[in-house]
Amino acid sequence: MDDSDFEQLIEEYCHILAPLFDGHGDPFDYVLALLRAAGQENAGWDTLEESFRMLDDLHYLSTAHLPQELFPEPKTTRLRLELLQYCHLVEMAAPYDIIANLCRVRLGQPVSYSLFIRPKNKGATNKLGNQRQFMSPTDKINIIKSLSRSAELPAIGDAFDEFYRSGIRNAIDHSDYVIHDGEFRMRNQTIKSDEDSNVRTSVIKLARLQEFVSRTRAFYLAFIRVEKGARLTVGQRRGNAFPYDHHYKGILEAVADKEDFLCGAVVHWPNETESYYMRTANGSKPMNVLPLNGELTTFVGEKYSPHDPFSPLVKLGDLPRY
Repeated sequence: MDDSDFEQLIEEYCHILAPLFDGHGDPFDYVLALLRAAGQENAGWDTLEESFRMLDDLHYLSTAHLPQELFPEPKTTRLRLELLQYCHLVEMAAPYDIIANLCRVRLGQPVSYSLFIRPKNKGATNKLGNQRQFMSPTDKINIIKSLSRSAELPAIGDAFDEFYRSGIRNAIDHSDYVIHDGEFRMRNQTIKSDEDSNVRTSVIKLARLQEFVSRTRAFYLAFIRVEKGARLTVGQRRGNAFPYDHHYKGILEAVADKEDFLCGAVVHWPNETESYYMRTANGSKPMNVLPLNGELTTFVGEKYSPHDPFSPLVKLGDLPRY
């Protein structure tokens, strides 16, 4: 695949992903989904930033000059680096979280911080002593397929079928493959054959494997491009006030970094309470954003009865105070 074909593929995936990032749904939940809202964290705990750096490292290493005396088969060496990149891309938690939660917001559902976590069997614990386990990429993709269909954006879930193969991922992750004679050979894994979907094979031609790898990189580059574009679009509206929640009468304000990328949002309630979430280089910080039953909900402060007709948050006879 030459550079122009690869760029066209990125654009195709951008076209598929873009409608999900159009801000449809509750605007504060949209921000929470886009910024991967979680609990309070200090600087240096953002795994997505580390992933970006590692992916850059692997990409530039795979395109660097390889001395013949050290790398007698440079094409194979580059492919091995690309296979590591393939696994890292399909394992990254953040894109799955963002895509799934943006689907939920589009469907009128709150953001979930535990969508891809399920309880372990009764009595079982992991190494940290927690009775829970994280889902595999296959399970996450199946949930995204269901959500994207419900959100009337089925092409998003279907896009994963163009590049994700659990057998390839497992073979690489478990060092259970061999590159030999123009083939990628998996000892204990199989995938559906391109010729007949009812037949499974443990051997993939390297040209076909390279297509999976290229499509994977194109999809995630498209994701990064669309995600950054959405954060810039919203971030450039910082300082503006937008009506939020017709019942409680909040005012929503976007917060952006020095480059105008969205990094948080504040809801000002008419009883002087604020609900906000921030994610910056210094870490993430929620305030009056509560985790309840696996979902995130805002705490609006004191409510009054009787209350002013303007809002249940304004005491009868008082004026709104933002």
